[in-house]
Amino acid sequence: MSKRFVLDTTVIVKGLLKPYQRLPAEIYDRELETHHKCKFILNRFEEKLSRFTFL
Repeated sequence: MSKRFVLDTTVIVKGLLKPYQRLPAEIYDRELETHHKCKFILNRFEEKLSRFTFL
């Protein structure tokens, strides 16, 4: 069974880049949590891709 999904560019960018540290504390904390969630998604995606062989 094939599973298909698309990563939105927002997930990719927020997963790769940490939020700006000079944001107000409440916003920074929220954005840092989002960063960690997006990073988790990217890592899972990478794990799934490593199972495939590309020609």
